[in-house]
Amino acid sequence: MTKYDAIRYDLENISNIITSYFDINKDNLFKSNKEEIVEARYCLIYILCSKYKDVDIAKVTGLSKSVVNKIRNTVGRNNKNRSFYIELNNIKALCI
Repeated sequence: MTKYDAIRYDLENISNIITSYFDINKDNLFKSNKEEIVEARYCLIYILCSKYKDVDIAKVTGLSKSVVNKIRNTVGRNNKNRSFYIELNNIKALCI
């Protein structure tokens, strides 16, 4: 199993948990800009960033490295949206 296979595996599992949690269509996870889908996408990328490099996540997801980096940095230091962090922590608990 290559590192990209491992990322794809985690991406699949975590995105299943996230789409179920947010009750959204998995096909829209990287396409839509609706608020709840963007939050779901941010949760997914942030969780993956705790395990993999930005460049590797970008390659597997199709997002640019700068977008992945922006998500990681934004979530890591932005504490304005309390409900988002509650959802993120709930999802992290489901992913363990």
